[in-house]
Amino acid sequence: MNTAKKRSLGLSTLLLLCTTFFFSHEGLARALCVRGEKVNLRSGPGAHHPVSWVVGLYTPLVQLERRGVWLKVRDQDGEEHWVHHRLVTASQFRCLAVRSRIAELKTGPGARHPAAQLPIADKYTPFKRLGERGEWYHVEDTSGVKAWIHERHVWRPVVVQALEF
Repeated sequence: MNTAKKRSLGLSTLLLLCTTFFFSHEGLARALCVRGEKVNLRSGPGAHHPVSWVVGLYTPLVQLERRGVWLKVRDQDGEEHWVHHRLVTASQFRCLAVRSRIAELKTGPGARHPAAQLPIADKYTPFKRLGERGEWYHVEDTSGVKAWIHERHVWRPVVVQALEF
């Protein structure tokens, strides 16, 4: 197959995949953060569905679709749940969670900085994102304690806003 045909086939495949993704997910996915202290994620869209996971303030999620007041979301393990739209935010603050078994927290953005007041965080510990410097995120826990965490230890929703060709 010549180069022009390969490019055409590759571009056609990419367009098909993008079209399938965008239309099958009812638009673009959105990065969300839980804004309640204790929020029930459910197995279906409605309070009558069983609770699938209880999460806390700053837990990051990705919105996949919307049904009325209920949002279908994906967590950091790739599992899907439903949450009432008033219990999450896409704009009030940014968030992330620990994805490794444990993560060291530092007083500054770098491995040479001393350990933070809370020196270690377990997997799934959620944080509010305050900023970033290089490969380090400045974060705040649910008690207001601030620290720095390296990007290799975190999961944060990254959502594609647009594709340009």
